[in-house]
Order: sequence, then structure tokens, then C-alpha cells
Amino acid sequence: MATPTSPVPVSGATRLAERAVVGALLNRPDRLADVQAWLQPHDFADPDLRAVYSALQGLHRQGRLRSVSESELVGADRSPDTRDAIIHNVFEIKVGVLEGAEAHAARFSSLLTELYRATPPSATPQHARYGRMVLESSARRQIEQWSLQMQSVVATGENVSGTSTVAALQQSDIALREDLSGIRAQMDRHAGRGRLDTVDPVQPRQTPAPPAVPPPPTLVERSELRMIGAALREPRPELLERFEPQDFTSSPAHANTWRAILALASTRPPTPIDPITVAWETEKLSARFGEGLPGDDLMILASHPPGAVNDSTISVVIQASLYQRAQEASAVMRAAAQDRGQHLDDVLRTAQLASGSVRAEAERLITPAASGQSLITRGLDGPPTTRTHHAPAPDTQPRGRPR
Repeated sequence: MATPTSPVPVSGATRLAERAVVGALLNRPDRLADVQAWLQPHDFADPDLRAVYSALQGLHRQGRLRSVSESELVGADRSPDTRDAIIHNVFEIKVGVLEGAEAHAARFSSLLTELYRATPPSATPQHARYGRMVLESSARRQIEQWSLQMQSVVATGENVSGTSTVAALQQSDIALREDLSGIRAQMDRHAGRGRLDTVDPVQPRQTPAPPAVPPPPTLVERSELRMIGAALREPRPELLERFEPQDFTSSPAHANTWRAILALASTRPPTPIDPITVAWETEKLSARFGEGLPGDDLMILASHPPGAVNDSTISVVIQASLYQRAQEASAVMRAAAQDRGQHLDDVLRTAQLASGSVRAEAERLITPAASGQSLITRGLDGPPTTRTHHAPAPDTQPRGRPR
């Protein structure tokens, strides 16, 4: 999982749940048996609580901690044996956490004292319920961090027409799927499914994420006009096959004009593509998709082309398209993760679909189409607007752009 450029904020309820579950385990370390198969140190957002929980796990395995009576956790009074057990555990955990970092001793002493009071009194132990809250918050936080990483994968820096961009998106998609598999495995263990003896799931990745910077808007606009002008004069089949209306991001009019060009190219036999036929087709499609470039502008583009279409032109259009797709996918992932009313399984599937869709778009734009495969008609079925993802059925391979 990628480390975001800015920390994902943690809700107040998550903070309380983290403190409550650690506090409950401090009182009765034997309760670790109920949670340690599915709750891991990296699930805690607070680094201090992460350290305490990790120390609890290690010390409990070594048999160095004492548990207090369940009945004494409900009342306010503490027997001498209970007080001795608490003092013993605090000392052991401080030693286990600090390991020579004496400068933090006072802070951890205060924290441990607070944690013993962080769990609300209850006749029925609630540590597993609090742990489930921590696990779900961790999963949602990881999805938010992946949404930030999604934006950086298509950052500027190299010619985006190269296969390295596809490779980066493929690697990112695979890494996300592995992290999601790790989260699902934890959820299965929490529900009593899977192998409960598994205590070391896939660790979230910590890969620095460079900031994503889109190409300059004026450069994108000029590159798109060059491609439209070239299609009006002498359409290049490979460009018609490669680009969809949604790849024209600087203006809806550009996208709608390209849609009209593709519509003409898809007729059998193909309709000649020139400023007049494109203007006519654009007006036919305007009720469904919106206005395209005016006919007079098309005449100017055909007679006075703004420049030749070269590799640099194509690269700019691809980069702008992938940047927008990544932004849309990131927004969908972040919205799903932040929606506490959405079931976590749906959040995970949405994240998988969003990541896979950006990868698929990069493969379409950068990798040549398979022999005999036509992409023209794919550009005729939707407006160039941001669309909402819908979670696919389990184990469905995501395809296409974010929906």
C-alpha cells in the first residue's frame, strides 16, 4: 500500500475503538486469543497503540503477562492481586515497547494509565466488537491511501505512450488486489472462516507516491484539435481505432466531435469524413450527447490545420485521458471508503473495479488492439462525463473505465 502525501484522517469513533480494544487486552491479555488471528498491529492508525498492541502480542506469547478476573472489570474496586497484575503488565509493556527509548517513558506511562480506563464497563466483553471496528476502519483507510496512489501512477515524467506506464498500472493493480486479498482474509478469520492459525497476513505496502501533475490544458487542447483536424483531412485508421470520445478531456465539444467522426467511420460502407458530414453528424448526436465544434470551426480546422499529428501529440492526449481516468477512479474509491453506510465487501469490490478500469484504459490506449478487434463502436455509447462505479459480482475481473 502506498503512503499518501498527506495522512488519511481518523474519525473520533475509530480512535475510541482503538483505545478501547487495547485497554480491554491490557486488563485481560488472554483475550488476545479472540482477536489476534485477524487483528494486526498495522490496523491501528495510532502508532503508539500499534506499538502497545504489538508488545501485547509478543509478551503474551512468552507468557509474561497476567490477566485479571472478569468480575473485577465490571466493578470499581480492585483487589490487591488485580492491582499487582496491572502494575506488572504496565512494567512489562513499557519495557517491551520502549526497548531503550527512555525519552518516551513518561508518555507511555501516561498512555497506559489512560488505556486501562478506556474500555467502558460491561458485563459482556466487547473487545471483539471494538476490534472489528478497528479492522474495518483500517480497511477503509487503506482504500483511501490506495486512492491517492492511483492518482500518482500516471504522473508526468516520461512519454506516456511507452509500455512502462502500462507496466506501472499493471503492477499497481496487482499490488492493490493482493492488499484486498489480505483484508478479505482478515475479515474471513474474524467471521470464523479461513485458517485461524494464520497470524501474518500480507502487509500493506509503503511505496512513496509522487504527486500527479496533468499536462498543461493549452497543450491538451491544441493536441486534440490537431487530431480532429487530421481526421477531417485524411483519417488515420489507427487513431480512429485507438481513441474514444472520452479520451478528449479538454472540452466536451472535442469529445462530441470525435464521437461524430467515429460514427461516420463505423457505417458500412463508411461515410466520407469531412467538415460537412461531421457537422451534420454532430448535430444529429447533439440531443443525446451535447454540442460539438461548430461547422465553421471544422471548416477552418480542415483548411488551416493547427499542426501535424506526431508521437508527442498522441502522448499528450493519452496522458490527459489517463490522468482524468485516474482522478475519477480515485474519487470513486475515496467516496466508497468514506461511506460508512456502504458494506465493506462492496467497498473492496469497488476499489478493485476502479483500479482495474484504469489499467484496462491504459492497455487500450498504449497497447495496440488485437488483430481484428474494433474499438470504434465503443465510443458511440456514452457521453464524456464522469460515471459512477458499480461493484461487480465477486471474482469478476474489472473491465473498462470507471462506471
